[in-house]
Amino acid sequence: MEKKNLMLRIDKDVIDKAKALGINISALTENVLKTEIVIDENRIVPTDELRNEYREVFKHIIVLINKWNVPYHLKIGEEIVWDELVESTGKVGVQELTHSYYLTAAGTIEHYVEEFDHLVSRWKLEADWPITTIFKAEQIIAALVNTIYEEAKRNQERLQELQILRNFLEKLSNRKNDEGK
Repeated sequence: MEKKNLMLRIDKDVIDKAKALGINISALTENVLKTEIVIDENRIVPTDELRNEYREVFKHIIVLINKWNVPYHLKIGEEIVWDELVESTGKVGVQELTHSYYLTAAGTIEHYVEEFDHLVSRWKLEADWPITTIFKAEQIIAALVNTIYEEAKRNQERLQELQILRNFLEKLSNRKNDEGK
């Protein structure tokens, strides 16, 4: 398959973090772009085909979030919904609610209402989950890189703490050995 150059505008910070983590931005971008709606001269890509492409990309992302031990999930979509609210006085108003969609390390997609920290739905990756609220490729790349980078920084801090503990224990052991002589 012939490849062409493509210019993407991605935050420098995201690019630097991806390079530091050894993430191949070109390959990741190509996989994520496969999920975008592509209008061909002869047809419009049906929803099921688009969902299948997202599914394939998400399988790769699940491998990465498990490799990097991302704590729980990666945000992959969002929509703002205005919901009717009836107060105790009977007054009717509206409330802005953020519906977020997350890809989990277990391979499910979860739908939460952020304001209530309420799980609304959970789908297996193979199910027919909604795709209209899923982020575009650049947003998924940025979310993935930032999430992995933060976990890598936490790993670095933990490693430094363990090295301090190990040095302390070694000195303590050496000291006891010296006293015993």
